[in-house]
Amino acid sequence: MTVAIGHKLRVGVSGTRVFEDAELPRLRREVEAVLRDIAAAAGGQVRLQILSPLAEGADRLVAEVGLALVCPLPFPAEEYAKDFTAESSKDEFRRLLACAETRMLELDGARGDDEGRSYEAVGRLIVRNCDVLIGIWDGGPGKGRGGTHDIIHYAARSGPPVIWVHATEPQAPRWIEEALDLRRHATPRAVSPALAIYIARLLTPPEPPHGGPHSLVHRRAHHLIAGWHRLRRRKVPTPLEQFLGDGDALVWGPWRLHAVVMKFLARGSSAPWSGHAVPETDEARAWFDHFKPADDWAGQRAKIYRSSYVWTFFLGAVALIFAALGLAGQVFHSVEAIATWVELIALGLILALVAGDAGTGWQRKSIEYRLLAELCRKQQVLAPLAWVVPRAGAWADTAPAPEPEADSPGDDGSGWVAWLFSAWLREQPLPSGGFTGARVAAAKAAALRDLIDEQITYHTTRRAQSKRAGERLQRWGERAFFAVLILVAIKAAVVGFGPEHPGPALEWTMVGFGFLGVVLAAFSAAFVGMRAYAELEMLAAQSDMMLKAMRRAREQIETLDPANPLASQDLGNAVAAVAVLMLEDLQGWARLFRAKVVEG
Repeated sequence: MTVAIGHKLRVGVSGTRVFEDAELPRLRREVEAVLRDIAAAAGGQVRLQILSPLAEGADRLVAEVGLALVCPLPFPAEEYAKDFTAESSKDEFRRLLACAETRMLELDGARGDDEGRSYEAVGRLIVRNCDVLIGIWDGGPGKGRGGTHDIIHYAARSGPPVIWVHATEPQAPRWIEEALDLRRHATPRAVSPALAIYIARLLTPPEPPHGGPHSLVHRRAHHLIAGWHRLRRRKVPTPLEQFLGDGDALVWGPWRLHAVVMKFLARGSSAPWSGHAVPETDEARAWFDHFKPADDWAGQRAKIYRSSYVWTFFLGAVALIFAALGLAGQVFHSVEAIATWVELIALGLILALVAGDAGTGWQRKSIEYRLLAELCRKQQVLAPLAWVVPRAGAWADTAPAPEPEADSPGDDGSGWVAWLFSAWLREQPLPSGGFTGARVAAAKAAALRDLIDEQITYHTTRRAQSKRAGERLQRWGERAFFAVLILVAIKAAVVGFGPEHPGPALEWTMVGFGFLGVVLAAFSAAFVGMRAYAELEMLAAQSDMMLKAMRRAREQIETLDPANPLASQDLGNAVAAVAVLMLEDLQGWARLFRAKVVEG
């Protein structure tokens, strides 16, 4: 599998439509300098692509200076041309459209009451799809909805950073990274230093996490792996390099134990996984091609990790049972050696499982690959609408993070997922053509089928399976506990009220009761441990909550009329809200299970 490391940077533009003639040479020089700074910060690794709606003024100024051009428009091109009264302006608009490297994207905007919202929609589309925004603005309030004031404040709230070129005053461009930078008395931030740091983080793969393993076995396993790579004169691969080099894992019999146990506990209910249909549009298919390997590899690693902790509980029970049998072997010497060896083998296998997880990262990979797969699956539905997974979260945030302390529990090391997803975003082109009612209807059907309905099916099955499995483990654990209680009560009665010198038959019976009590206690502890470790009740409750949310989202999306003005943006907004909800749910799950490493 190959990955584009980011051969393209997308520069958006928003700005005033009217300049003073005297300001035009200065603005052109400053825009040229900004584009040179961006190219220099990228070190010649990328080409710049300009996203401009080609309105008069700032949009065309940056489009003329830039090279590769992509043109999202608020209306169909001929309708949008009516914004420009002079024939020379209309001719310039058509000339720049002809220079665009791809066909323009025409939003389904409308005049009248929806006109301001249409301008806002195209401005926000550019903000969502660019890596840095050039804003040519006088700093004053907007003259209507969707103006430069609104778009720059939207970018400052949700990203990306803005390079503010003042439209009327000859001052150095300012770096705007958050809303606080737009306060009246905020200290101006110089562009070059901040831009260099930002572009470097955007293009440079992240280093592996600083935090060290949290247990002795994990530390020793990591040291052995590092030593093995040093002997082979190779660098220890980063999580990103591991993903790019990963492939099909051998998930053979022992690693299917978790699925077999869960199916048995849930009375035959299969795991809540289903096949994924190949999408119809090119934009969605490109993300499906990223999703599929990440999804397959996440599932494989999850099977190994989950089975490993089931084996750990089972082997722990076996070790305890044979430890008790070994003690009995001090009386019955024929079984002492066998019991001791079985106990040793069980403990050795537990140690091997712990070291295997530490050395190969089954758990870490299952979580990180799942995060990446789910990002791609959401983007698969959003891409045909020219939307992206919202960046307000750890899943797609390329902003600098504080340096973690050694062994910091907060450093989860999954930054490569966000980095890789951002790199893929930069490589994918915007859709082109017009958002007709039929096109929006197809996107709506795909969102319902590939995202909402799939989630409803998944959580319905998972809720039933988790609830049944949790109830059965609880019942077995309770029954084993009460059986042990009864056996101990019988032994206490025999000890307290039995003969002072019991015969061999009674001694054998007492030993048998003791051994049976140990066996039942060991498996009772294993049942309780598996139930607690798998968080089955929590998963059932989580699926119940997500089912309610998905059904509400389905009702909302079903009511959208594809023929309405800006229906594409209404649909994109609804799907993006669902994506955020699902990713927040996934992040909560990942935080919970990240701490549940395989331990002896």
